[in-house]
Amino acid sequence: MSVAGDTAYLAGALVERIEANAIMGFTDGMVIGNLVSRKHYPSADTVSWPVYNRGTHKLTSADGGAVTDGTALTLKEFGSEKKTATLAPYGIASPVYVDSILSNRDDPSGPVGQFLGNAMGSYIDKTIAALFDDFNSGNDVGTSTVAITVDNLFAAVANLDNNYAPAPWRAVLHPLQLTGTYGLSNDLVTSNQFGGSPQLQEDMLRNGFVQTIAGLPIYKSRELASDSTTEHWGCAFSEQAIGFASAGPESVIWITSEDEARYQRVSYVANAFFGVVEIDDYWGSGIHTKTSA
Repeated sequence: MSVAGDTAYLAGALVERIEANAIMGFTDGMVIGNLVSRKHYPSADTVSWPVYNRGTHKLTSADGGAVTDGTALTLKEFGSEKKTATLAPYGIASPVYVDSILSNRDDPSGPVGQFLGNAMGSYIDKTIAALFDDFNSGNDVGTSTVAITVDNLFAAVANLDNNYAPAPWRAVLHPLQLTGTYGLSNDLVTSNQFGGSPQLQEDMLRNGFVQTIAGLPIYKSRELASDSTTEHWGCAFSEQAIGFASAGPESVIWITSEDEARYQRVSYVANAFFGVVEIDDYWGSGIHTKTSA
């Protein structure tokens, strides 16, 4: 008689079944990279964006005035400058050994390429998000000791509007700035300032997410910078506030492999050749808020 839980008596009759659909733990990669001004070329060392009517010399309504016969108009300089991104190579490598290929029901080589591409997309997001800190600090809204509110987003919109930031605008927030005790979900659902239960509150209650607030399409990314675990930075910005330039065979990220026979492995590499640059200091508004106790 077998002991409860003892499967040895079954000998070779044990059966393991593998589900056809594997569980894939992707991160939220290449979110921010799709929200800025993008340029891609087969080859490039630097890529520049011309910027007109910003900086020291620009034409505004203040330059207009009445004309007096026989009197020359005052000349006003019209300025242009260029912002340049210098491209550089980046990569993430991962090995797949022959024994793991031959001992698995499914060849792990395919998923490795997918995850490498996803990780490189996250790295691009992280690189672009680092530029959010370069926007003029006078545009920052919120504080690290107070939870985010809808008012913070309206204040960010006001900053973009006052600085003639060209549309389209968008906001990227840390997930903790969207949900939880210190997230927008709390302000939207519990606040009475929105009058009863408008559609925005219902969307958050039912779906845990809203697509647009204060005219800003809302995105989330874990690649945003943070000074600590109790507060995070988000950002509202114009698409043209940051330039992202890349060069490569066909796309921003491409996968290559190297067969290392003497190690009995194949090394897979996610490649990217890119550069980023802030185009205008005032076309972004940092959103700094408390996200946990």
